[in-house]
Amino acid sequence: GSPPMNLLPGREQMHEGQRQFVGPATISLDTLPARPGGDGTLTLGIRPENVELTSAGEAGAIPGHVDLVEAVGADSFLAVALGDGATMMVRVAADSPLREGNTVYLRLPPHRLQLFDATGTRITRQGELG
Repeated sequence: GSPPMNLLPGREQMHEGQRQFVGPATISLDTLPARPGGDGTLTLGIRPENVELTSAGEAGAIPGHVDLVEAVGADSFLAVALGDGATMMVRVAADSPLREGNTVYLRLPPHRLQLFDATGTRITRQGELG
């Protein structure tokens, strides 16, 4: 697709009994498929159209700064800088008031996340075809 899926490199770790993705952002993995071996290298993927804008007080909100706004027809794509030099593309309506330099907070809906192992193979959910 265009723009391509956001891919964030990181690690799967246990923290206080919960599985987490730790990378440019820390995200709960408890609702996502476990993989044999547990801790280890992991890439988290999400499409720009599935990233949601939220507020600072929302649980799990990921802060970022809008580096670029690119208008494409009825949509605009935001390049949002996260920590550690990572950038996430986010699709919003073309009439969005967001501008370069704005602070935003992102939500990554768990049912929209894709996980990839160290070899780049997608980790499928139970009942899902690989």
